[in-house]
Amino acid sequence: MDSKESSNGSDGNDFEAIDMLEAKLASLKPILEPDDILPNKLVYQPTTIPLPEPQPPSPDLFDQLFAKFGKWQLRSILSVFVYKIPAAWFMHCILFTAPAPRYGEYFCQIPQNLSNEVNLWIDMAHPAVPDEISVQAGKKFTRDLCYVFSDANYRAEVHTTGNVSWIYDNFTDAIVPCEAHTHIDSYESIVTEFDLVCSREILVATTQFLHLVGVSSGGTLAVILLNYISPKKLALGGMSCMLLFGPLTGLVNRYELHVIFRLLAAMSIAHMVQAATVISQDITVGKHRILVTALHELFWGVGVILLPGLTFFFTSWTYLYFAMTSPALVLLLLYRYVPDSPRWHADRGHINRALKIINRFIDVDKKHDDPRIPKDLCGRLQDHANKMEKKDPGPSICVQFRNLWKGTFIWKRNLVCVHLAISCYIVSYFGMLLNAKAFGRDRLQINTMLMGVAEICGIFIGTYFIMNKGRYKWRYTAIFNIVAVCISMCAWLVPETIPEQQRISILVYIAFIPKTAIASSLTVLVTCSTEVVTADKKKIAGLSVVSCMRIFQMSTPYWGALLMFGQLIPQTCFAVLATVGAIACLLVRVP
Repeated sequence: MDSKESSNGSDGNDFEAIDMLEAKLASLKPILEPDDILPNKLVYQPTTIPLPEPQPPSPDLFDQLFAKFGKWQLRSILSVFVYKIPAAWFMHCILFTAPAPRYGEYFCQIPQNLSNEVNLWIDMAHPAVPDEISVQAGKKFTRDLCYVFSDANYRAEVHTTGNVSWIYDNFTDAIVPCEAHTHIDSYESIVTEFDLVCSREILVATTQFLHLVGVSSGGTLAVILLNYISPKKLALGGMSCMLLFGPLTGLVNRYELHVIFRLLAAMSIAHMVQAATVISQDITVGKHRILVTALHELFWGVGVILLPGLTFFFTSWTYLYFAMTSPALVLLLLYRYVPDSPRWHADRGHINRALKIINRFIDVDKKHDDPRIPKDLCGRLQDHANKMEKKDPGPSICVQFRNLWKGTFIWKRNLVCVHLAISCYIVSYFGMLLNAKAFGRDRLQINTMLMGVAEICGIFIGTYFIMNKGRYKWRYTAIFNIVAVCISMCAWLVPETIPEQQRISILVYIAFIPKTAIASSLTVLVTCSTEVVTADKKKIAGLSVVSCMRIFQMSTPYWGALLMFGQLIPQTCFAVLATVGAIACLLVRVP
């Protein structure tokens, strides 16, 4: 009993001690934990003060100015896009300045005593062609005009002086390559001028190769020069050089000088086209910029259609070069009406020049009351110039290129596919047009015009895919090309027993379909190739794709040289390239 009471008493004392301790702690709480430093109250206490929202980035001044497409932009774009017409002429003039000679239009140099007996000399001096190669590139041969019997001159002398038949058992059968040919073609071309037949026939492709070298190097040089001179002045320099080198290309009488001047003329044209591209890109925004980029090649097709018309009036390759250069003179006279890039001048602090261009734009389109035009336009231009002056130039091009290829597997696959597709399509694009010579000289003008029409149709189809099919445009253009390739292969099914004119017509119509499909795919690729990367990588990605395209397009003439192995061999090769490009487009995945 006493034990229980003692235990209860001790428990009571313990509870009292605990209560006293809690009371003391409660009295000290305001001192130990003042309200102004209690984090819990600060965190959980509700407040009515709104958090500041992040400010959206200020819109680009020039995107704001040129957001609505107007008359000034249309006139400006048309005035620079016409540069594509002489560019197309110089690119494809090889079809008419170096047409493939017909059988009998050239033969080994004839002796003076047989100058009036051409057919006799051909049969006497040249060996017969074996049956297995008697048909080559659609042309029928009975004699090999690239070789002669080693005693051909002796045969001619014996035949004319001794009245002995040239078919004589004691004559040798040894043959040697002919060193010089006589040409009787009524059309003066670089083939007849520089004797580009037989073993020298490959030099025709070499002239075209050097033209493409000039286009590629000229485009690269133009990008560098644009850091120092404005696009309008670059176009002026290109036109001036074209007026100089274009006629010289047709006047020289040595092959080496001809290809050098053709290369320089191509570089001049590349400067003009690059300047036109920069101007058109800088004065358009959004979907209008996409349309301008896609339809840029439209004038190329117009130039291809107009080129055969020049050949109806000029039957000499020299005069043809003068005719192709003449538009540069007209463009030079209209130079004052060509606009410059206001963005280029503002980026470099040329405020007055940029303001003058913009004021002209405002006057033509009557935009004085347009809310898109800032009231303090001069101040905004100055702010833009200051911003560009302080802008970090970023890493070097080499570092940017290495960083471009750093990413996920899908990222790298998209880049590889875009580079592969545009390389295949650019070769097929130019090759299919240059392959018009495979269908004979008699219809070369009409066939070239049809290929130009096919280019224009393809550009419109590609533009439709871009504007209406969204991220599925890659799939649509690939399927279109695969179908076109299947149609192209049907050319092998055309029988050789039908009349030649009907057969050629069928082959041309078949070639029209793949040419259209290739043009549509190239339009999509040129316009949308940078969609596969983020915004900060678009510039270096565009440079990489264009550089790859320029490198591979230089091989186009040698693909066309495969014509010596058969009429349909080049077209088949271009179909294979188009198939590879279509597969690459199918593998592209964009968000």
